[in-house]
Amino acid sequence: MFVKSRTFSNLSTTASILTCKPLGFLVKILGWRMDPVEPSKKLQAPEIIMQTADVKKYEIISDTSKIIHDGVIPATASLAKALLEDDKCPKANKVFIAMKEGHNTELADPSFLAVIIEKSLKA
Repeated sequence: MFVKSRTFSNLSTTASILTCKPLGFLVKILGWRMDPVEPSKKLQAPEIIMQTADVKKYEIISDTSKIIHDGVIPATASLAKALLEDDKCPKANKVFIAMKEGHNTELADPSFLAVIIEKSLKA
């Protein structure tokens, strides 16, 4: 079981959006290829991807319509958005959880996550 919470799609895209395009290009040229998307697509184990979204509580989502900026990572640079929009990403072993908490905020109700983990492990 893997749980990824409020993370980026790749470092160069995130650097480009948060600072400037030349910095994102520099990150790419230097070979700093921090790219969680491809390993996540290949992952066979159950995976939960949590992302800040415009929701009142926690909810499981299947599209990117509610994903928002989490206070650090813009919605357009989030792992959840990249995976949900990728037609080649196998989603059968993935659960996408929308949450109201921002990037560095602890979960208001960890029991919701615990229930999802338990269900995923039993499947």
